[in-house]
Amino acid sequence: IDLQQLNTGRHQNHRQQHQKHNQASTMTNYKDVRFLAPAILLVLVILILTTFEGGELQIRVVFPSSPTKQQSLEMATLPELPPREDAMFLQDTTPPAHIPLTDDMHRPETLTLTHPPPPDMPSKIFPLPEDMDQNYVDITEESQVGDTPFFWHVAKSAGSTSKSMYAQCAGLVVACEVGGREGHDREPELAVVEMNQGLKYLNVNLSTKEGMERAGRLGMVESGLAEIIITSHIEPLTELFSPEYRGRMFSLFRHPVERVVSLFYYLQTATWEHTYDPIYATMTLDDYANSNFVESNILVRLLSKNPESPISQEDIALSKEFIRRKCLIGLVTHMEESIERFNAFFGIVMDEVCREDYVSEKRIGANKHSHPPIERPSATWDKLARKNWADIILYEYVIELFMEQGHMFRADAPQ
Repeated sequence: IDLQQLNTGRHQNHRQQHQKHNQASTMTNYKDVRFLAPAILLVLVILILTTFEGGELQIRVVFPSSPTKQQSLEMATLPELPPREDAMFLQDTTPPAHIPLTDDMHRPETLTLTHPPPPDMPSKIFPLPEDMDQNYVDITEESQVGDTPFFWHVAKSAGSTSKSMYAQCAGLVVACEVGGREGHDREPELAVVEMNQGLKYLNVNLSTKEGMERAGRLGMVESGLAEIIITSHIEPLTELFSPEYRGRMFSLFRHPVERVVSLFYYLQTATWEHTYDPIYATMTLDDYANSNFVESNILVRLLSKNPESPISQEDIALSKEFIRRKCLIGLVTHMEESIERFNAFFGIVMDEVCREDYVSEKRIGANKHSHPPIERPSATWDKLARKNWADIILYEYVIELFMEQGHMFRADAPQ
C-alpha cells in the first residue's frame, strides 16, 4: 500500500470538492458580490504591504497561506494508526497499513556496527508475567550460583549449528534432544551420555512435551548437570526455571520471511521431523504462502503465550520487553560477531579453529538446505510478510537491540 499516494489522493479529492463548492457559491451570490466590490477593494488595499529595499518600492499582496510542499509531504506520509480499541483485534493476515512490507530500511546487511551506548531507558517499560520476570535473569544483572545459560532455538536460525558447536568446540554438556536418543530419554535418572564421537549431552529430550515433563520431574535445572540448555519450547522451560534456579537467555534471530522460506524448503524433504507432511513436497513456495500450513507470527505468539487469538499490541509490547530485558541478541547475518559476544558474556572458551569452521558460510546451518532465494519485493514475499507482520516488528526491534547491546563488548567496556 502506497500511503503517500493514498493520502495525497485524499487531499486532492478534498480540494476538488472544496473548489466545486466555492464555484457554486460564487455563481449563486454573483449579484451580491457586485455590491461588495468597494469593500473588497478596501481590504486589498489594507493587505498591500509596501517596503523599500535597495531604493526600490516592492509591493507584496498577502493572501491566506496554504500548506507548503514540505508540510503536505509530512501530512501525506503520516501513518494512519488504528484506534486503540481496534488495535486489540488485528488479525495476523491483516497487518496495520503502516507496516512497510518491502522496506529495506532495516535490512541487517545495512548495519553499521559502531556500537553506540544505548540511551537511558527505564528498567521496566512493560510489566512481564511473574514467571517470565523472576525465572530469567535480566541482561544487565550479575550471574548467580544456580543460573544456567539457555539458548532459545528459533527454527532455521542456525540453532542446529549452535548445538553442535557448543558441544564440540567448547566441550560443554548440552541439554537438548540429542542426549535422549537411543532410548536414553527413558532412563530413570539424569546422566551425562556421550554421543556423536564423544560429545557430551544430558539424557533428556527437550523437543517434546513429554520430554520436558520428564526433565522437570528429574530436576534437570536444579541438578546443575547441564552447562547449557537448548530448546525451542520456551514456555514449558520457563516453568522448569525458578527464582532460585534461573535461566540466562541468548538467541540467534533471522528475518521472519527468510526464516519461513528456509523452513518450507527444509520441510519438503525432512521426513525425519515429527512435523513432516508429504503435502509439502507437492507445493510451490507461493502455494505454501497461500496455505494454512505457513507459520504466522510464531515468535510473538510464543513469547506472549498467545497461541490462537488475534495478535494484540500488548502481545507485541510484552515480546519486545521480554527480549529487551532478558535476552542477549545474536543475528544470523552477523554470526561471527554474535558468537564472540555469547562467549564473552558467558565466559565460554572455544577451540578457535573449530569455532571458525562452524561460523563459516559453508557450515552455518547444520540442517541447511540449498534453495532458490525469494525475490524481494515480490507478491510471495508480501504474502509471507503479511502473515508474519508482528514478527517483522519484533525483528526490527531485535536489530536495534543488537546495536545497543554492542556497547557491552567494546574494547574499553568494563569487564
